[in-house]
Amino acid sequence: MAAPSTENTQLSNLIGIMTPFNTEGMRAKLKRLVNRGILTEPEPGLFTLTPPTPTTPETDSS
Repeated sequence: MAAPSTENTQLSNLIGIMTPFNTEGMRAKLKRLVNRGILTEPEPGLFTLTPPTPTTPETDSS
């Protein structure tokens, strides 16, 4: 199941930031989360959580 996506302006409005200056700051923070692999940006200004990578159990090779 894919994570719901959120546009930058929706996220800014959700947390109470209404000015264009703060919106650009929020965009920069979201871009940093994309660079860290926490979020993905499928389209410009549209952010989603990165799906977790499935872990495989360690196999004992002895």
